Amino acid sequence: MNYIWDLIIRAEEQGVRQEELIFKPQNPISPYEELGFENMNQSVLTDLAVEVNGIYRYAAIFERLLEERMGRYPELRELLFDILMHYLAQLDLRQGLCRQEYYQMFLCEDMNDGRFGNQSAIVFGSFSKEQRRQILLHILRLYELGPSRSLLRSAMKSVFPHSISYALVENGRQEFLLYVGFPETDILKKQVDFMCSLFVPFDYQIRLFWDIHFGIVGIEETMEIDNFIVY
Repeated sequence: MNYIWDLIIRAEEQGVRQEELIFKPQNPISPYEELGFENMNQSVLTDLAVEVNGIYRYAAIFERLLEERMGRYPELRELLFDILMHYLAQLDLRQGLCRQEYYQMFLCEDMNDGRFGNQSAIVFGSFSKEQRRQILLHILRLYELGPSRSLLRSAMKSVFPHSISYALVENGRQEFLLYVGFPETDILKKQVDFMCSLFVPFDYQIRLFWDIHFGIVGIEETMEIDNFIVY
């Protein structure tokens, strides 16, 4: 890790939020690096308090703050340094974002703030980071293209990789059969219900199959004795 944006990304991968990090002025200052780790090749965050060389890229901002005379107010200096560095870290992260990534970021904030419902916010937080990213991506596609069978299949597959979706349309009846591929648990049931509420078209019913697939005539893998459901 060489830069604050790199630190933020690695921290998130370890389950550490940016707000939990504490940025401190590096002392003594090294002219060769931005992050003050003893090991320059360190790739794992071991302490929430991280020394940063503010002069490395932001001399115009921190030069006066880090002057010797500011040493008379160490607590104020460290507080201001931490606040400014958190702000700069956010700018650093967003410099490489495209428009779609901004949309995903705003949508994620809305979801976490409960604008899709408080229960939805809780369930959304139970997904992994990559699952949340896929959900947001598919919601944006939903806004752009509208609901469809292919979007439902893609969304379910991206979050539940073993899932298989089937569409049944006959005699005015429209139904989705969803094989999840995992045993039913309370949290998984809430996650699947959450996904269905987002992506199943209103004119479709849905029937769930958890870890046992229903039998399909002609496909031997689904017709194993004692290992399929008759539908």
